[in-house]
Amino acid sequence: MLAALYAAGATVFVVWLVLPPHPDEALGEVIVGLSATAYVVAGLVWWRPARVSLALARVSVFFGQLLISLAVLASAVPWTPYALVYIWAVLFSYHYLGRRAALEQVLFAIVCYAAALVAMAAWLRPESPETAVGPFAVTALTLVVTAFLAGWLRDARDAEWRLRLGSEERFRVLVDQVTDLAIVMLDPVGRVTTWNAGAEAAKGYRSEEIIGRSFAVFFPPEDVAAGTPARLLEEAGRTGRVVTEGIRVRRDGSTYLAHVTVTALRDPAGKLRGFAKVLRDVSELRRTQNLLEHRALHDALTGLPNRTLLLDRIRHALDRAARGDVLPALLFVDLDRFKPINDTLGHHAGDALLREVGRRLVDAVRPADTVARLGGDEFGILLDTPHTRQDAVAIADRVRQAVGQPVTLPGHTAYVEASVGIAFAEEATGEPEALLRDADAAMYTAKAAGGDRVRIYSGDMTAAVGARVRTEAGLRRALAGDELFVVYQPIFGVASGEVTGVEALLRWRTPDGTLVSPAEFIPVAEATRLILPIGRRVIRQVCRDAARWDAARS
Repeated sequence: MLAALYAAGATVFVVWLVLPPHPDEALGEVIVGLSATAYVVAGLVWWRPARVSLALARVSVFFGQLLISLAVLASAVPWTPYALVYIWAVLFSYHYLGRRAALEQVLFAIVCYAAALVAMAAWLRPESPETAVGPFAVTALTLVVTAFLAGWLRDARDAEWRLRLGSEERFRVLVDQVTDLAIVMLDPVGRVTTWNAGAEAAKGYRSEEIIGRSFAVFFPPEDVAAGTPARLLEEAGRTGRVVTEGIRVRRDGSTYLAHVTVTALRDPAGKLRGFAKVLRDVSELRRTQNLLEHRALHDALTGLPNRTLLLDRIRHALDRAARGDVLPALLFVDLDRFKPINDTLGHHAGDALLREVGRRLVDAVRPADTVARLGGDEFGILLDTPHTRQDAVAIADRVRQAVGQPVTLPGHTAYVEASVGIAFAEEATGEPEALLRDADAAMYTAKAAGGDRVRIYSGDMTAAVGARVRTEAGLRRALAGDELFVVYQPIFGVASGEVTGVEALLRWRTPDGTLVSPAEFIPVAEATRLILPIGRRVIRQVCRDAARWDAARS
């Protein structure tokens, strides 16, 4: 554009040289318009500076000065626009090229004017060179004033430019030193324009290898074929900013999970200048998060889902049951005679036994079912889609038989059994905890019946289990206080009719004076192993009473 404009100006100037000695005033207006337009267009280069553009602009200014000087001397234009054009030339040179260039511009203006004056005197209008003396003096004075004005403007521009350069340099140094973030600048069509050390570390490309190439090279082939890179830039250009995660490809072909932020960059006029892309390799972070999530939802000993995950899956199963899709069932499995093995063989043996039981439970059910360890020697099994109640009972019996097989431990063979309780979703209140509680109640019923059996939950089991729990809590309170006591029943000889001994009987009187039947609390004490501390307490009491009786007879 500039070259065409300068060529047009040169053509007009040549035409003007071959015209008669007294050109029309309209020609002068054309010449002034061309010269001024050339300066204005050249000044626009200041906003997009480039070495070639500056050189062309400078040549155009010099050419325009010579053109306008000849026009003034030929009386084609008055000297006032001539002075204004010179003012612009000095400002232009000062802004672009500095003080020395501005001084050169002033000197060039004088030389150019003198050359034009000589040319007019010698060739074109020998009768009118004296008419240019006045405009020459005014122009010289104008140039001096303009030089001072240009200096003031240049100082302000220098301060702003130094501030901008300093900020950009600090930003560049900061970006180049970042190694844990890949910071990439893209042009409006997605070609890489800048590349920092973090990008080189993340993607494996050196800057000279990647600058100028499309950022689509970082995407898997299937994403490129689907147009993902183009859609990403389109969305960023439309919304201003896009945050996403996805698989990216390194230079060596390996892949990784990347967290990517793409921000559209626009100039003050709103025109898209490009994109800033910030990328972070989050593969290790996601692996760590997945590991923590797995640990939070799985049992550390057996690797099975834990209580939290089981309750979540029960919740989803209950939602499906509410729509009539399935009839889920929950099996509550408790190991019989596990504690003696753990106490006698040690915790390592107990842990090995629990792992083996967990494996057997998984093998005994279907892949769609969930086997979870609830804690201690208790397991839960969610049968997500049993066909009938008989199916659930059959699976529970298969589980019981699998647990009852001998378990080979280092140096020992252990035997355990399982009490299994079953609860169906239709009998629960819609809460996962309620279904688990019902299955637990059924399991307690199976254990109270002697263990190694399966029981299906019924409504009266809840009351029975509640009473059992209350009895256990009361027994623990009784052991800590004075509620348990011993009474004696004499034993008479049949032949002599004399007392030959006594039978010690345990009784329990609650704080409100109620006597609890041994038939009610002794089975609970045996099931909870509270019978051991109770037995020791009874023996101590009987020994003290026997000693007191002997002392009284003597």
